Amino acid sequence: SIALSAVDRSAMKPDITPDIKNPEGYELDTSGGIIRIRAGGPRGAFYATRTLRQLVDGGDGYLPSVFIKDEPAFPYRGFMLDSARHMTSVDDIKKLIDAAALLKMNVFHWHLTDDQDWRFDVPDYPALTQIGAWRSGSDFGKVHSSERYGGYYTPAEIRDVVAYCAKQHIEVIPEVDMPGHMIAAIASYPHLSCT
Repeated sequence: SIALSAVDRSAMKPDITPDIKNPEGYELDTSGGIIRIRAGGPRGAFYATRTLRQLVDGGDGYLPSVFIKDEPAFPYRGFMLDSARHMTSVDDIKKLIDAAALLKMNVFHWHLTDDQDWRFDVPDYPALTQIGAWRSGSDFGKVHSSERYGGYYTPAEIRDVVAYCAKQHIEVIPEVDMPGHMIAAIASYPHLSCT
């Protein structure tokens, strides 16, 4: 290992090479006090920096001398956040995205609607956020409250989350439950019900 203060970061610019066939694959070499990254594409280069961060964050001020050749075994490496049952702040979503990126996850399944609440603004249907984004209390998970509970994401907040994900090579798949799990929407627009 070598002290982090002595590491030559000048050679750290990733070399994108066709020699590495998988665009998410990379080689990371920290021998000799120089950090070298070779990658099959920008995603591979990014994943190499996540591995480097894991090596540094685990540490005692020293960078181990390693050669790592890595590529994902699965093309879809997803994680899910259920914002329908619990409103999660954008700051907390970004913390989750940072953690997922560190683990080289590449798909964010964002559960935005369900029976409990509707979490995004639809300009032509304002009742979805005026009524459907709120409930009289919460009794899910660790949130137990008899007070009004809920909220929704503005278009700007959703764009912000999507852009934040894109910088970390994470695709966002929003989930809108239809035709089932529609109680929040039906509470907002009762005529949608097929009773």
